[in-house]
Amino acid sequence: MQFRALIDQAGDLDRDGRLARPPFSGGLSGATMQLAGAVGLVAGVLFLLWFSRSAANAQALGLPARREPAAGVAGFVIPVINLWWPYQSTCDLLPQGDARRSLVLRWFLLWMVGGFAGAIFSWVSIFVDGPTGWLVLALPAALTTLAALSARRVVSEVVAAHAALAPR
Repeated sequence: MQFRALIDQAGDLDRDGRLARPPFSGGLSGATMQLAGAVGLVAGVLFLLWFSRSAANAQALGLPARREPAAGVAGFVIPVINLWWPYQSTCDLLPQGDARRSLVLRWFLLWMVGGFAGAIFSWVSIFVDGPTGWLVLALPAALTTLAALSARRVVSEVVAAHAALAPR
């Protein structure tokens, strides 16, 4: 009976006593959010596979690293240390003093800010209907896209650096 009183106070009942609209009916569809999550998961796994191989290559090329390749990969998924280990470990894929390390910083900042914005704005989009829900997600989507493009450039530069360091 208390639940019915809460619904009555919220004014969500129609004349027949049925819910006029289900709670949290606005926002983006669950399928859309799950598809975006699946794409992100696949991209993340592929990146971590590349990262693991690149860290092993950097180690074989004699580049100094703050941690072993497996620990560098784990740093992407362990809470709290994932706030700085990925940046450090990715910088370690390039020689010390290499100007391309600034690309790593750009990628990392876009990735972090995009991730935080995505988490907050995805939650907000649950409560926003239709096109406005999509607009709410525009900023984190743009940041995530820029982070992905930066990551692509970092990957290219790391591959080029390793190729230049590898014995012929």
